[in-house]
Amino acid sequence: MAQPLFQLQSGVKFPAFPTPEQATVLAQWIGCQRFIYNGKVEEDQLFAAQRRMALRAGVTECVTPADQQYAHFKTELSPWLSEVPSQILRNGAVRWRNAKQRQLQGLARAPRRRTQANFNSVMLTSELFEFRPDIDPATGKAIFQLFLGTKSRPLGALRIKAHRPFGIPKIVTIRREARNRWYVSFSYEHAPPEILRTPAELACELNGLSDEQIELVSLGADRNVRDNCVATSEGTFFAVPAVVKARLERKAKGRKRHQRKLARQQKGSRNREKARDRLARSYAYQQRAKRRRAQDQPRTRHV
Repeated sequence: MAQPLFQLQSGVKFPAFPTPEQATVLAQWIGCQRFIYNGKVEEDQLFAAQRRMALRAGVTECVTPADQQYAHFKTELSPWLSEVPSQILRNGAVRWRNAKQRQLQGLARAPRRRTQANFNSVMLTSELFEFRPDIDPATGKAIFQLFLGTKSRPLGALRIKAHRPFGIPKIVTIRREARNRWYVSFSYEHAPPEILRTPAELACELNGLSDEQIELVSLGADRNVRDNCVATSEGTFFAVPAVVKARLERKAKGRKRHQRKLARQQKGSRNREKARDRLARSYAYQQRAKRRRAQDQPRTRHV
């Protein structure tokens, strides 16, 4: 059988349900990876300052290293770094290097320090996870269980809710979006379906059709980014359901109320943590609602 000329990339995001012990370890992994990332950011800023000083002094041979070294961050002031697998720390340096490469390519700005608000995930490479085949006792179908950790530091099986089939990835990202809300996301390669044509084949086929035939086999779509709705040339309208819209408006008013309460509360208090948790859950629902598949509704036509 002939091999396909190219592979497709598909991404999935599944809810995860770690145990309290697993959640504690995953939070530690996230913090250590963020610590290495921020350390590389500060190191890069230090080298940039030294390079500017060298240029003022007339020295031109001063290059900022863009390596993935992280061992020098493990000192007596950071003993907690030795409590996690070394691959966690290395992946933190890899994430910084990827961000630095994007800056050098002109695709993004320079990497900056991250906090728990915008760096609340951990990247795991193949040394830190394994998908093992198993049989679902309820349905009898073959499933894959996700095991985390290394041989010396196993974390056990992480329960996930896989709502669609998937392939085995090389890298997995575990993210905590709100308190006690965890997600596993990854991308995997798979062969394209046999009916899928290359862009050149599709262009050649469309070039042989008349305008009427192209109108029959093509579909136009217009998306309203603000309201997250889509209208097609066939008269079909895809929009967020009315009940979800009303819920979003109600939660937006609730966020204003929680913001006012949060501004009056004392930093570090338990009530402030509860208010932050309510805000995080409200924003997480808004993101999930906008990503959810829209409900079909008939398009109204004005005569």
